[in-house]
Amino acid sequence: MNPVNVEKAIAIVRRAKNFDMTNYQIKINPIGGAKTTEEAMHACGNRACFAGYVAISPEWKADGGEVNSWSGTPMILDQNDERVSGSTAIAYWLGISDGLSDSLVHGNTSADHPLSTAEGRYSLFYEKMFRDVEQQDVINKLELILKGELH
Repeated sequence: MNPVNVEKAIAIVRRAKNFDMTNYQIKINPIGGAKTTEEAMHACGNRACFAGYVAISPEWKADGGEVNSWSGTPMILDQNDERVSGSTAIAYWLGISDGLSDSLVHGNTSADHPLSTAEGRYSLFYEKMFRDVEQQDVINKLELILKGELH
């Protein structure tokens, strides 16, 4: 685990506006690409998830990360100089397992869970409907990772 980057991730989530875990970036205007800076995101009203906000953050960019200009997906070169994206990019940056990153980003949702419906899936990781995951829920998980209580 990279504690410096986990701390950065917490700061990024705290700055987020229009937080929505259901997509990397949800565009208000479907014509055109994703926003690539926090300022542009906040000005236009687009919504983004944890990984979507990381992708447009100055911290991510300073560490060599990029944002896919169409989807808002985070991308970065890994230790083998191979471009990785999505939750794999977040795993690399945070220094956590792919499985933990996938749960952090995608919620480990289950269509088979009794609380899942056609309108949304229940997150086993966040223990609530995935669409209801809020910034503080993500911060709480990141703090557990930082303490070494979640890996």
